[in-house]
Amino acid sequence: MRRFLFFPVLLVLVLGASSCKKKPRPQLPPAVPQIPVEQPAPEPGAPPEEPVEERTEPEPAPLEPVEMAPAPVPDPVVEPEPEEPAPAPVAEPESPAPPPKPAPQLAPLLSPEQQSRYSMEIDAGLARARRNVAVLSRRRLADSDKAALNRIRTFIHQAESLRASDLAAAHGLARRADVLSAELVDSTR
Repeated sequence: MRRFLFFPVLLVLVLGASSCKKKPRPQLPPAVPQIPVEQPAPEPGAPPEEPVEERTEPEPAPLEPVEMAPAPVPDPVVEPEPEEPAPAPVAEPESPAPPPKPAPQLAPLLSPEQQSRYSMEIDAGLARARRNVAVLSRRRLADSDKAALNRIRTFIHQAESLRASDLAAAHGLARRADVLSAELVDSTR
């Protein structure tokens, strides 16, 4: 029990003693006296030199602590009492707002050669994918294979829809449908 009381009492004494005692201000060292430097005697026949004044810096004034004013305390904020809501004005029925315009799609610019090549590759890919879908439709498929078949049909439909507006996207979708359908045919044999 004594041990537990000793530490709190010691802590209070150490903290109390260090905060109450004022430290004396350090004394500045005394100013160094200026010692005049003797000039050598001028040689005969030489022009007399003007005396050079030694510059001495003034002694800095001792710094005194500056007391700062306490920070102003902001006034407490008083919330106004809520007012009764005003009755809502009767609005006339408005015509429905037009639907927002879709953002324009950016498609890569293709040269005529690229356009014709993409068009031929889309035709070939969609034809192979449709043939594979026909083969797969006649087989018994697991649920995961049926989901893959539906995904292939979706890719075919999207490729056909985008062909007129975005040839590059249609090309990518046709390739996906072709590759997925070929993999599904191979895995279900």
